[in-house]
Amino acid sequence: MGYNHTENTASFEKLKTQIQDVFNFAISVDYGVAALKLQLGLLDKGAISNLPRPEFYKGDTTPDKLRSQTHGYKNQLSKYLYLSSFSFFESYIGNVIRELVEKQLFF
Repeated sequence: MGYNHTENTASFEKLKTQIQDVFNFAISVDYGVAALKLQLGLLDKGAISNLPRPEFYKGDTTPDKLRSQTHGYKNQLSKYLYLSSFSFFESYIGNVIRELVEKQLFF
């Protein structure tokens, strides 16, 4: 009943999934901001008369406010990626220790 060092722990598999989900979200945000910038440009040129309504956010905002929010979004997104990844890693440490104790592979 030895431990196979080539197998990943369930905790590690969970961490990999969480980190991948964060990066997938970042990709969606990046595409979303690019589409928003395109829409704002079309609005400025008069090619469209209004912006599509968001699916979740129900507040009211202006094109100028949206435009200002697109500046520096990469830095903000990077911070959120870093913080989310660190939080998931922090949780992973506790989970892997618990997993090793439960399997009596450690302590």
